Amino acid sequence: HPLFKEVPLGKFGNMPVFANVSSGELRLQKPADVTQAPGGFLCDEPGLGKTVTALAHILKHVHCLPAPPAGAVVTWVKDAHGTANAFYTLSGSTG
Repeated sequence: HPLFKEVPLGKFGNMPVFANVSSGELRLQKPADVTQAPGGFLCDEPGLGKTVTALAHILKHVHCLPAPPAGAVVTWVKDAHGTANAFYTLSGSTG
């Protein structure tokens, strides 16, 4: 757990105690491991696409990717981790 640090106690350090570095709480049992810490911040200036990014993230993680509009050209690219990502472009007159 990221908030707890193991502190050896006793004459020979054979009695571990787990201290919460934030609150000072002490525990004898090791706290449960945290596998994921949900949440985060999108700290961009207005107009840079925070809403679109959040909606795309939600759609990707519910395995429900939207279809591109009719006439869109879809381009697939791989990022540095090898994950395939797509974007689309529209051509034609804008009315």
